[in-house]
Amino acid sequence: MQNHRNYLITGATGNVGNRVARQLLSQGHQVRVFGRNRERLQPLIDMGATPFVGDMWDKESVNEAFRGIDAALLIAQGNRSSHDYRRDFARAGENYAAALTSHGVKWAVFISALGADDDHNRGVVLVICN
Repeated sequence: MQNHRNYLITGATGNVGNRVARQLLSQGHQVRVFGRNRERLQPLIDMGATPFVGDMWDKESVNEAFRGIDAALLIAQGNRSSHDYRRDFARAGENYAAALTSHGVKWAVFISALGADDDHNRGVVLVICN
C-alpha cells in the first residue's frame, strides 16, 4: 500500500510546480495548489487539486495554506519591479519558514524560479528538512 500524503505546491501554475502537482495527483496524493489566480489553477483543480488563493508575501495567507500539510514544494518568483528585490524575496522565504515551523511540516523543498526561463542560467534549489 502506498503512503499518501497531503502536499502543498506554490507556484503551481508554472512549469515545475504544474508538473509536480500533476504527478502527485496521478499517484493519488492530496494536493493543495497555492496561487494568486484561481482561474490559472483551474486545470489542476479539474484534476482533483484543492485550490488556495493567496500571496507568498502575505504571512497570514501563507500560514493558512500550510494547515494540514505533510510536505511542500515551495517555488518563489521574485518581484522584479520591487525597489528592494532581495528583501521581498527574503520575506517570502521567512513566511514559508514560519508556516513550516508553525504547522510542523517535516519535508519541504524551496526553489527559486528566478532565471528558470533562461536556458543559460537556472534558479537556485534549496532543500529544507525540519
